[in-house]
Amino acid sequence: MKQDINKWRETQRKGMLKFQENQRKKNLELQKKGLLFPKVAYDEMKRLGILPIKIRKVPIDKNISWYKKTLWRWFSRYIRLRDSDEDGICTCITCGRKHKWDSGQIDAGHYIPKNTGNAIYFDKKDVNAQCKYCNKYLHGNLAKYRPAIDKKYGPGTADALEIISRETVSFTEKELIKKINYYKIKVKQLLQIKDL
Repeated sequence: MKQDINKWRETQRKGMLKFQENQRKKNLELQKKGLLFPKVAYDEMKRLGILPIKIRKVPIDKNISWYKKTLWRWFSRYIRLRDSDEDGICTCITCGRKHKWDSGQIDAGHYIPKNTGNAIYFDKKDVNAQCKYCNKYLHGNLAKYRPAIDKKYGPGTADALEIISRETVSFTEKELIKKINYYKIKVKQLLQIKDL
């Protein structure tokens, strides 16, 4: 019995060694073709921000509100990263206060409140980095938000957003999953580019 176990272990070890050798040969072939990058090239690609992005799959057994909340989480991160400088510092669009993008002091604030409908809920022009004080306690600080949006995106942007907000839009699960994956990739790209 003991000999059988030892024989089995030896067979397993030989099989593993053979597998490792085959894997090493495949890696060398891929490296010659330029499809497998050594550590130095990987670090250089990371520095340049051109690494392939890996994302987790979104579960498909959830309800619409779960997808919407998840999308908002990724969209909010994207907006705060988009509006941050190379050091990750965001400037509030309405008052000019500066905070780190992930400090908890910066929100992704809507010009037109998100409870008006789905049409502008995830609109990149309607949502900008805004400090918690302006977003929560001043309810968006709309008196300063309107001119700031027109200054940032061009005259008439605030009026266009108000027109868009009157439309009725509903999301399907597939649309939300597609947007979640899109913003996951965008967030990871911005993190790589800004080296945060």
